[in-house]
Amino acid sequence: LVEIEENKYIALIDAAPGDEPSDYNKFQSSTVPTTFVSTRDFQTFNVIRRKRIIGGDKHGRLNRQKFTFNKEQITSGDRYSVLDKLNDIEYGDDSSLNHLFDTRQVVDEFYEEFESIRTDLVAEVEGIDDDRDEAKERYVQVMLNRLIFLHFIQEKGLLGAGEDDYLLTKHDEFAAGGDVQTDFYEPLFFKALAEEGFQSRKFDRVPYLNGGLFGETKVEQNFEDARLGADADESDDLLDVVEPKNLSPAVLGHIFEQSVNQKEKGAYYTPEEITSFMARESIQPRILDAINEATGADYEEMDAIFGLDETAAQGEGGDAIATDGGAITQQAAVDAASADHVEALYFDVLKDLHVLDPAVGSGAFLLAAEDVLLDIYLHAIEYFEQLYEAQPFGVSERIKDELDAVNEAGTKTLYAKREIILNNLYGVDIDEGAVETCKLRLWLSMVADIEDELTEVEPLPHIDFNIQSGNSLLGFEKTRVAVDGQYIFVTNQLKEELAEYRDRVEEFRDSRTTANDLQQQIWNLKREMQPRLDETFAQVPEVTVEEDVDGAEELEDIISDSNVDSVSFKLRLNEDASDELKSKLDDLGFRFYGRKAANTELDNTDILADVHTKIFESVSDDQIRRTYSERPLLKSDLEDVPFFHWVMEFPN
Repeated sequence: LVEIEENKYIALIDAAPGDEPSDYNKFQSSTVPTTFVSTRDFQTFNVIRRKRIIGGDKHGRLNRQKFTFNKEQITSGDRYSVLDKLNDIEYGDDSSLNHLFDTRQVVDEFYEEFESIRTDLVAEVEGIDDDRDEAKERYVQVMLNRLIFLHFIQEKGLLGAGEDDYLLTKHDEFAAGGDVQTDFYEPLFFKALAEEGFQSRKFDRVPYLNGGLFGETKVEQNFEDARLGADADESDDLLDVVEPKNLSPAVLGHIFEQSVNQKEKGAYYTPEEITSFMARESIQPRILDAINEATGADYEEMDAIFGLDETAAQGEGGDAIATDGGAITQQAAVDAASADHVEALYFDVLKDLHVLDPAVGSGAFLLAAEDVLLDIYLHAIEYFEQLYEAQPFGVSERIKDELDAVNEAGTKTLYAKREIILNNLYGVDIDEGAVETCKLRLWLSMVADIEDELTEVEPLPHIDFNIQSGNSLLGFEKTRVAVDGQYIFVTNQLKEELAEYRDRVEEFRDSRTTANDLQQQIWNLKREMQPRLDETFAQVPEVTVEEDVDGAEELEDIISDSNVDSVSFKLRLNEDASDELKSKLDDLGFRFYGRKAANTELDNTDILADVHTKIFESVSDDQIRRTYSERPLLKSDLEDVPFFHWVMEFPN
C-alpha cells in the first residue's frame, strides 16, 4: 500500500505468473472510492480509479478512470511525460492523482498520426467520383470509426482469445493470401460483427455488435465499389492504421476539437468537468420537478428519493461491494424510500425524458447527460432488486418485467446505457463529421466498462435517427405555420407518410438485428418527403438567410435572383463612421444605428441607378468589418441548406 493521504491508500498489485495487469480490474469496487496499480514484473502498469466526478451525491455509481503505461514511457523525455505525472502526485492531496488521467499527451500524439492517416486515406479512395470529396471524406470517417472501435474492444480482450494483437495478426494473415479489405474487413464488419449467430473459424471469437456501426451506410450503398486503394496491395498498406492506446470517448472529443476549423464553424470543445456540471444542474432539477408533480412530494435532491438524504448508504465506509453483477450502488434500507415514488421516477419520468442538444458537436453534453441518467437508472434498478428480495409478492408487474429484461442483458450497466442512448438522448449538428464522432463516442461508452467478458457485450443500439445531421435552426418545428395569413398544416399534407416514417424509425430503433432493408426503406421515405417539406418551408416569409456580400457585383446578383420586392443590406464598420461617410451613406438610403452599423433596403430600381456600386465606392475595405444581405429563402437554397424538420424527425 502507498499512503496518498491520511487513511487513504493506493494498492499496488504485482500480478501472479501468467496473469496480466488487466486481469485484476475485476477487483475494483463500484461503490467505494478505490485506486490501485496492477503490474507485471514492474514493466507495465495499469492504474484504475473509482471516484465521483462532481457533487456530493450518494446515489449512483462511482466514475471509472484508467491509465496504462510501461517502464520505457517513464523516461521517454516526452512533454508532460509519465514521470512528470507521477511527480505531480502530492501527499495530502488526493486530487493530485487527477494528473495521471490527463489526456493531453494522448490526444496530441494520436491526433497527429490520425489526421495524417485520414488525409492520406481520402486521397486514396477508389470507386467514388473525383468530384465527390464529401462522399470520400464520409467513407473514410466511417472506416476509421469502425477500426477505432475495434481497437478499443481489442484492448479490452473482446476479440479472438483476448490477445492484444488480434487485428494485426489477422490483417497480416489475410494480406498474405489475398485482399485484406474484401476478404477480412468487409466480412468482419458486415457478417461476423453484424449478424447474430454468424460463425466462422477464420474470425475466431468476436462479439455480435449489431448493424449500428457495422451496417452499410448511405455512402456505401450509393457507391458499391468504394474501397481504400486501387488494388489489394494498396488496401493492405492503407488499412494497417494507427492503434490508439489509452483511447476513450473523452479523448475522441478532444480529437474532434482539433480536427475542425473552430473559427469557421464556431465549434469549441467543452471540458468534461464543465459538461458534467451543466448536465447535472439542468437534468436533475427537471427530474425533481417532474417527480414532485407526479407524486405530490417535495423532493429537493435526488438522494432524497432513494432515502439517502439522511440515511448512510450500505457499503459506505465499509467493505468493498462486488462490481457489476453484484451491487453497483450504495443502497439505503428498502423502507427508507417510497417504493411508489421510485417506481414513478423510473417508469413515468426517466423513461419519458428527452435530452436534446441542437448543436451536438462530438457529443460532449450527451455523454455527460448519459452519466447523470445512468446513476439514476442504476440506483432505481438496484432498489427494485432489493425491494423484490424483501417483498417478492408486493412489487408491480412492470417492475417484475423490467427486472426480467435486466437479467437477460449482459449487465445492469449495459442495459441501462442502451435504454438511455436509445430513448433519452438526441442530437443534431450541421457538421456530418461531428455527428459520426458523436455516434462513435456513444457506442464506445456502451463497452467502456467491460473487461475480458465477451458474454457481457450487448448489440450496439441503432442511433442513426437519434443523432442526425442538419441545420437545427431551419425547418418545420410546428405542425402548422402561417403563410400570408393562411395556415399551412404540415401534418395534413404528409400525414400518412409522416406516420409511416415514424413507425418505421421506431421499429428500426427497437430492432436488435442489422435491419439493413428496413433502414433503406426509411431513407427512401425520407428522400420522398424531405424535398416537399423543404419547398413548403421556403415559402414561409419569416424565414430569412444571411449571406455575406464581398462586392457590388455579388450584391447585384443577390438582388436580381431574389423573389421579393426588396433585399435588406447591412453594413458593419470597424470604427465610428466619420461625418463625411455618414452623409454619403445617408444619401444612398442607409439608416444608422449608432455610428458603426447601417442598414438599407435595395431593389432592382436601385441596381439600375447603380446604387450598389456607389455603396462600395463610398467605403474602403479597411473600414468594413462585415457586409451582408438578409433575404428570404430562394428555391436555389434548397440544394445547399440542410433543413432539419422537427415534425418529421423529432415530433415530440
